[in-house]
Amino acid sequence: MSENNHLTQGFTLVEFLIVVVILGILAAIVIPQFTSASESAKQNNVEIKMQTLRSQIQAYRIQHQDTYPTLAQLQEPDFNNMINSTDASGNTAGTSFGPYLQSPPRNPFTAEKTVSSKVTAAGTCTMNAGWSYNEATGDLRACIPAHHAAILHLDGSNFETH
Repeated sequence: MSENNHLTQGFTLVEFLIVVVILGILAAIVIPQFTSASESAKQNNVEIKMQTLRSQIQAYRIQHQDTYPTLAQLQEPDFNNMINSTDASGNTAGTSFGPYLQSPPRNPFTAEKTVSSKVTAAGTCTMNAGWSYNEATGDLRACIPAHHAAILHLDGSNFETH
């Protein structure tokens, strides 16, 4: 007796290809959503850090005879004026003013803690900087790579590109 009834198990090539195509379509739909959520989370994070930095720069100004911290005082390792106590002249002397920050904040877009001067063209930052600062006005902005700014449709009021 021969058996003509062959029971085949598994998927045919066509069925397998259909599943792969469906998974590819789903991935094409879902992955951009995760990317957008990640960029949005970074934007929220940088805005919180920027708000903290700005408020602490203002606190420094109020306690230091209406003088903003200098660019040098906001750069590592001299970020000491913001993370240590200072006197009214801004000398790190362990007196009653400050500390204003626990540590220098890292920009989530650039992974940098460095602060650059606002001497480049309007709306641009120095490469490899986390923050852009104008010591005459106390204006602080986050440095964000141009492709991130385009994805998030950012304006120039809080962010500068490089």
